[in-house]
Amino acid sequence: MIQIKKYMQFGLVLFLSSIFLTGIFNFTDLFLYSTERVTTEVKDHIEDVPSKGEIQLNTPEKEENIKEPIETQNEDLKADTVVEKEIKEEDLKEEDEIINNDVNKEQSSSDIDTKIAYLTFDDGPSPNVTPVILDILNEYDIKATFFVLGNQVRKNPEVLLKIAKEGHLIGNHTYSHDYKYIYKNSKNFLSDLKRAEDLLNGVLGEELRKQFNSTLIRFPGGSFGDKKASTRKAVLENGYKYVDWNVLNGDAEGINLSVDKLVARFKQTLRNQHSAVILMHDHDAKKTTAESLPEIIEYLQSEGYTFKTLADFDFKY
Repeated sequence: MIQIKKYMQFGLVLFLSSIFLTGIFNFTDLFLYSTERVTTEVKDHIEDVPSKGEIQLNTPEKEENIKEPIETQNEDLKADTVVEKEIKEEDLKEEDEIINNDVNKEQSSSDIDTKIAYLTFDDGPSPNVTPVILDILNEYDIKATFFVLGNQVRKNPEVLLKIAKEGHLIGNHTYSHDYKYIYKNSKNFLSDLKRAEDLLNGVLGEELRKQFNSTLIRFPGGSFGDKKASTRKAVLENGYKYVDWNVLNGDAEGINLSVDKLVARFKQTLRNQHSAVILMHDHDAKKTTAESLPEIIEYLQSEGYTFKTLADFDFKY
């Protein structure tokens, strides 16, 4: 009886042991299978990742849209960049030279005691400064002359129309203001003038075209200097008239100089001349030019000046 009991106990141990070992083997197989599956999936995922230098950004912007700003830097935008640089940097410093153009010759002996001021503005039209200047001129009931740039007209045609509608005279200051191009030879200069002229005529239309004197020009930087002699000759031969200046406010010497400095420079160069052709700028970099204008106008009035546009100017060379 005791012997049978021992055999039964031994059999139970064997049975339980077999169950335990079977569970271990099944768990090992399951673990190895799972590990292999995970490894395979990771490997497959890694193979799908681009190699170094091939990473693609997930962006909704198409490639052509990314390149578009570069492709749109055409000739006109390049010219605008040139203008910005020349207005803000050293090229316009040439304009600080005082030109004695014998402007007093335009006065007859009968009105030699009359003092005339010609307010002139270069490098516009601009969206912010030019309208302010126009409002000031309207307040004082004064007409001025605006020498405009073609590429600024292209950007701000509505401001050009405002200049014309308010009765001011418009002259040609070239299309590009690009010194390297326009002063390379006379052909380039005349071509740039014609390009601006065609644009202005198109913007103004028949009704307002009378405010644009297509033959009245101002050289960027002034007409003076031996290097521009052939261009001056070509301009006159092609029926144009050019005018420089003999008074200035010095706004080409920097960006937004103080009002006090501009007024002081103006008074320094005025020198009680009977015929004062006054150079100023209405580009957006010249906000203080607009701010100083009332004081300049009132000083001229106190000194007995009357105001005219260059339509009344007798050009002599």
